[in-house]
Amino acid sequence: MKRMILVFLGIFLFMQTGSAQEKKEKLKTVWPDDHKWKVGFDQEDKAMHVLELIPGSESHEHWTILGTMITITGAQNVPMENIMMAMYEQVKLNAPKSTVTEIELNEAGEHHWIVFKIESHRFHHHNTPESRLYYVIQGKSSLYVNMVTIKEKSLSHHFVDKWKAIFKASELVYE
Repeated sequence: MKRMILVFLGIFLFMQTGSAQEKKEKLKTVWPDDHKWKVGFDQEDKAMHVLELIPGSESHEHWTILGTMITITGAQNVPMENIMMAMYEQVKLNAPKSTVTEIELNEAGEHHWIVFKIESHRFHHHNTPESRLYYVIQGKSSLYVNMVTIKEKSLSHHFVDKWKAIFKASELVYE
């Protein structure tokens, strides 16, 4: 009987640790229904997953607002301000007069996060302005970046407040 209990306990513990290892961390964001979002682009490899959302009535080439979710697998303990500056430097390659503004930073607790915006009046390859609001959060196993982009020179306070609330309501889940 004692041996049977030990075998059962061993199987139970194996199943529990196996189940815990199978759960995958994800950032769950509820995108507002007002744009009837559809997937415009979805690409994943071992290091990164990029998903772009566009309004249902628009195309990937002709959009008015673009939602992007990026998962960087394995990225851990990256200072939030470093992420902000890396994104800024990347944008500046094609839009050198862009500006970056930190909106909110939280380095307390396990999951650090930052909200910032990058506003670009024009790009080398086109004159259309683009401005982006970013939300970056550190998960246990990955770094998550949500951003929303519009074709404007700057983001209004209303736009920033609306999207900051949406992004900050996102949750790290384990499925």
